[in-house]
Amino acid sequence: MKNIACVIVNYNDSKRTINLASTICSYASINEIIIVDNCSSDNSYSSLVDLKHEKIHLYKSPRNGGYGYGNNYGALKAKELGADYILIANPDVTFNNECVAHMAQSMEKKSIYAVVGAKEVKMGVFAYKYTSLLDDILSASLFFNKLLKKRYYARAFFENKKYAEVDIIPGCLLLVDLSKFFEIGGYDESVFLYEEEKILYCRLKNKYKSLVDLEVEYNHNHEESHQYTVRSALTGKKRLLASKYYFLKKYRRANVFTLFLAKIFFKLTIIEMLVWILVRNNMRPK
Repeated sequence: MKNIACVIVNYNDSKRTINLASTICSYASINEIIIVDNCSSDNSYSSLVDLKHEKIHLYKSPRNGGYGYGNNYGALKAKELGADYILIANPDVTFNNECVAHMAQSMEKKSIYAVVGAKEVKMGVFAYKYTSLLDDILSASLFFNKLLKKRYYARAFFENKKYAEVDIIPGCLLLVDLSKFFEIGGYDESVFLYEEEKILYCRLKNKYKSLVDLEVEYNHNHEESHQYTVRSALTGKKRLLASKYYFLKKYRRANVFTLFLAKIFFKLTIIEMLVWILVRNNMRPK
């Protein structure tokens, strides 16, 4: 039986982190729960300290280096605790014990598997395709991102299957073989937020495969803010674009001309986003 540690990275989300950790500490499939507080700016850490269970290990990261940094830090702690697999879970997911146990069984089907996901039933996205360089650039636009259906697997692809080999597993819940994770260098900490899933795929694809276990499911209870401020929207958009540009340059190996055009297009998407936010906020009830 493999030793599984669940890694939860918290940033200003202690309520949902506490709810998730309190629920899964009774799961027989999970041996350890590692909570990494990524230098929250609120009182998250003091709230998390109150979690008392022999499975729960709370750490405060040395700095807030983003999603990849926080999960890499948790993975190192999991290795110290003797874990074979890590279940990377966002605070806003819900899943049962059977889901984790079955994902672990699926991982063991072939030694080539490094990442296993499950059916996400609330939003309905089980996996993503690795599409073209042009698609990567265009997806920075709200408009084009809505039109780009090529990155989604058709539902028929998953029908009448117990599991399916795919390209990219969504980052909100995934089971990872820890030795293979460290072998490929884990997450790229040069990216603060966004594009982590594609980067992990790129680091794994030459040697390992990813799998969706279609016999178990989970929910991603993602909550979108009803009211955006221009400042918060700009911060998020700039982080997304910075990650996309880095991905294009390092992993797509785009040439100088392509990067130049991408940079111009990215600037246009900022204007597009600001217009959308202003229209959206004005149309919503106060």
